[in-house]
Amino acid sequence: MLCDMCGKDTKLSKYSIEGTVLNVCSVCGKYGQKFDESRGLAYPKKKGLKKIFLSLLRW
Repeated sequence: MLCDMCGKDTKLSKYSIEGTVLNVCSVCGKYGQKFDESRGLAYPKKKGLKKIFLSLLRW
């Protein structure tokens, strides 16, 4: 299948990017959040949560 953003023919995943759910490749997925189809919600990447948590500890 083709990536909705760049058009690359590769394995795709659903990501929420600027409020829209798109089928994108792993390269374009970095511009959004992984979309959980079972809940119908986008959830942040774990790496981002760690940075937020560490920044809150520094306050």
